[in-house]
Amino acid sequence: MRFMKIFLSILGVLLLAILGMVIFAPTNVAVETSEVIPASKTMVFQEVLTFKARDAWNPWTDMDPNIKQEIIGEDGTVGAKYRWEGNSDVGSGEQEITAIEGMDKVDTKLIFTAPWESEADTYMKLEEVEGGTKVSWGFSSEAPRPTNAMMLFMKGAIEKDYNKGLKRLKKLIEDNPMSFEIREKEMPETYYVGKRSTINMADITAYFTEVFPAAFAYVGKSGINATGNPMGLYYSYAEDGSSTDLAAVIPIENGNIVGSDFDLITIPAGKALVMDYYGDYNAIDKGHDEFEAYLLRKGLKRKFPVAEQYITDPTTVDDPSKILTQITYWLE
Repeated sequence: MRFMKIFLSILGVLLLAILGMVIFAPTNVAVETSEVIPASKTMVFQEVLTFKARDAWNPWTDMDPNIKQEIIGEDGTVGAKYRWEGNSDVGSGEQEITAIEGMDKVDTKLIFTAPWESEADTYMKLEEVEGGTKVSWGFSSEAPRPTNAMMLFMKGAIEKDYNKGLKRLKKLIEDNPMSFEIREKEMPETYYVGKRSTINMADITAYFTEVFPAAFAYVGKSGINATGNPMGLYYSYAEDGSSTDLAAVIPIENGNIVGSDFDLITIPAGKALVMDYYGDYNAIDKGHDEFEAYLLRKGLKRKFPVAEQYITDPTTVDDPSKILTQITYWLE
């Protein structure tokens, strides 16, 4: 009899505790965890935009080796869906991309169908910070009473999983080997002649086609010694990628030019990083992304301009992998 009284007392306390949680616990559960990854925003964005890329680092990959997965629609675009069906650890459901804000944020709607039905809004947010890119992973779900009490316990589990996933993402990017060799080099004072303008990114080829022949003609007529292939010196970019402050130039032996119809540009001697980028110029952003990641990992800072020297004329080769562009980043 005494045992029964004790049992009922304990049960009563538990019921009161549960009732208290149901009454006083919030009906909305929000989680956000963050990690700074030493890589460019572009490089990180490539790993969070698509469901396929996320599968390599998400924290639930190892929980069910037999999980069934399906991607519906064009992965990495609004409306694309990821459906899964797994064991009790990962459950079943689907996730849909609902919004993409440039490279700043990707929103998704998460719908669980097992082990119970629920919905949540999630996001991946990217921000350029000192030392790399800050990635914030967020989760928000309405939890009506009495299920709000259970969500209190789930919040800690979600935070733990999200932290695990972001650390896996960081390691994945840090362990990703560079595709191209980057060399440190002491650069002498260098001189260039050409034209500098702010132009639309779509007009770069036309701009080069106009300026390079005219600059070479001027160099030849003036008896100036050219010292290399034509180059693009990039001083700045519009944040939306629509335009660039660009100089189309020819490297020359010295800066003794008087009365030129062209711009004379001098870059002081200093330390620089140099990469021989082989590949289609339309994919050269990959080379620049690797440069940015290298700078972050080494704790280095570049200064403008950034140079691209066009060693191979793409019209002379059939294989894009043989097109050589030498990229130079001068260092502060």
